[in-house]
Amino acid sequence: MVAGIYGIGQEADTRGVQVPARTTQSAFDKALEVTQAGSGVYAADIDEAWNVFRGPNGGYLAALLMKTAMASAGGDPDRRPRVLTVHYIAVAKPGPVEIRTRLLRRGSSLSWLSADLFQRGQLCVTAKLAMSTDWPSVEFSNLTPPDVSFDDATVLPPEVMPPFSRHYEYRSLYATPFDPGHGDAIGGYLRLCDPRPYDPALLAAMSDAWFPSTFAFDSTMVMGVTLDLTVHFRNHAALERLSPEHSVLSIFRSRRATEGFFEEDGELWSPDGQLIAQSRQLALAAPMAG
Repeated sequence: MVAGIYGIGQEADTRGVQVPARTTQSAFDKALEVTQAGSGVYAADIDEAWNVFRGPNGGYLAALLMKTAMASAGGDPDRRPRVLTVHYIAVAKPGPVEIRTRLLRRGSSLSWLSADLFQRGQLCVTAKLAMSTDWPSVEFSNLTPPDVSFDDATVLPPEVMPPFSRHYEYRSLYATPFDPGHGDAIGGYLRLCDPRPYDPALLAAMSDAWFPSTFAFDSTMVMGVTLDLTVHFRNHAALERLSPEHSVLSIFRSRRATEGFFEEDGELWSPDGQLIAQSRQLALAAPMAG
C-alpha cells in the first residue's frame, strides 16, 4: 500500500526516522500566533507571506481560526476535531485582526466551538468546529488510495505560484494551470517547506492549498475565491503516525462549473494509505486580470 503511494525509496527514507525536536518556531506556527486580549478574545496579525493575491489564503485563515478556537476551549485530548466549517464573508487584509471565540455547547462527549475574525470592526471570516471523543459504532470503508507513485510527481517551481504557496513543496501528479486535460483531478504530494508536526490545523490549511480544480478542464486563468470550506477529519491515529518530513497525497476534483461558481471535493491521504481528511468547498472562479 505504501509503495503504491510513495515509491520504495521514499518509504525507506522516512519510515522510522527520529525527527529531532525543533529549537525554533516554524513559519506555519509563527503565522498562527495569537495573544489573548480578553475573555474569548484574541489579537492576531495576518501575515502577508500567506497571501494569494488580493488577500490571505483561505486554508491559512481556516487553520488560524481552528487553532484559536481549540486553544480557547482548553485542552481535552479525548475530544478531537471532527468537522470544521468556515465561511468567508469579506476579504481580510494583512495586518491586525481580532478573533472572538465561543463555546457553543459542551455535552458529555461532543463540544461545539465558534471563532469569528474581525478587521476594523467588520466580520470577515466565521468558523464552527465540532470536537468529539471516539464513539464505538459501525465501521467500514470502501475507499482505496489512488494507485500513484511519488517518483512520477513533478515538482512545481515556486515562481509560478502565488505568495503563500512558497511555504509548501508541491509535487504534481495531475493537471496544472499550464497543462490541463489530464483527467478530472488536480493535486499530488504536498508538505511544508519548513516541516513541523502534522495536526488538524495543518490539514485544514492543506485542504485549500492547491490551485483551483477548474484547471483540470480549462486553462483559463482564474482564482478560486472560496465562499465556504468544510473539512472532515477522518483518521486521527493515521494523522499521529505522520512524520513532519512526510508528504501528504492531496487530490481535488470538481464536477461542475456554472454561473461563475464551482464546487471542489478534496481527499488527503497518509503515506500508509489512510484517508485522513476530506474537504468540500464552493468557490467563485474569478478571472485574473492581465
